[in-house]
Amino acid sequence: MDARSLNLGFLLVLVLQLSPSMAEECIEDVGWILGCSKGTCKFNCWIEGLTKKAKVRDVWCSDMHNCHCLICSDK
Repeated sequence: MDARSLNLGFLLVLVLQLSPSMAEECIEDVGWILGCSKGTCKFNCWIEGLTKKAKVRDVWCSDMHNCHCLICSDK
């Protein structure tokens, strides 16, 4: 067995041992805020993450009033 086949076999064993239950489930939540800025959007998403018992992965404003949150939880 050459080194490439051995590495591929080892990688395959590692992948098969991973549990699908360890994967994160993420949703994108969009909220309306009067005057969306990075700070207000981050605070709004932090509150939303607390209510959903999840972690906020990303925050951004799409225009002056829409705040987007990428919220992920382990399921």
